[in-house]
Amino acid sequence: MNAYLQALTDLDFLSAEALESQPALLQAISQTTCQPGEALFHDNDESDCLYLVASGLVKMMTQLPNGRTRIVRLHRRGALLGLNALLEKAHDHTAIAIDEVEVYLLPLAEIMQWKETQPELYTHLMEKWYDYLNYADTWITDFSTGSVKGRVARLINFLACFDEATGPKVVELLTTDEMAEILGVTPESVSRVVAELKRENILRAIENNVESLFTFDKDSLQELAQG
Repeated sequence: MNAYLQALTDLDFLSAEALESQPALLQAISQTTCQPGEALFHDNDESDCLYLVASGLVKMMTQLPNGRTRIVRLHRRGALLGLNALLEKAHDHTAIAIDEVEVYLLPLAEIMQWKETQPELYTHLMEKWYDYLNYADTWITDFSTGSVKGRVARLINFLACFDEATGPKVVELLTTDEMAEILGVTPESVSRVVAELKRENILRAIENNVESLFTFDKDSLQELAQG
């Protein structure tokens, strides 16, 4: 059995049956690891592969006309990045590893053949792209409107659900700068709100643990998220 078959099946890229019908793809896949802060790819780069995230957290960055940067999406295990390459388009964002990120590189030359030979597999990839576009619309609605406190609360709720490893009652916060780059506000504004949530006991630090992990009052956050 090809070494990548089980891994890609577990990541829900394709079924084992579909992958077994693509021996050339399985033979051509490679694997790489990006350290925190390292770019998987940059805005306007051309690409010869798709990126399947096996572990870790990736932030998609864009540069605004005023020189500031925004985080426009977060992706974790199982995400397929660089789908715009299917239309021979350059990357429209820069992908940066937040923590150590392991990715599988899926050669575009093999996948592009599916358009003619395996249209059902090609359609599957386009459906993933459509899902990500919907995800982007939700991101804009939730994190770019309302009060700063409401937006911070919505982001904390999102992070709690997004990170499957922490469990339902624990959230791992991003850095203040990263949260500000998601919400389109200043780091100082985020810091003030987080400090207020701590004082109100809505966020509670976990003793003897990393400083970014907190338990939280879900009902209070849900109420604040309406603002």
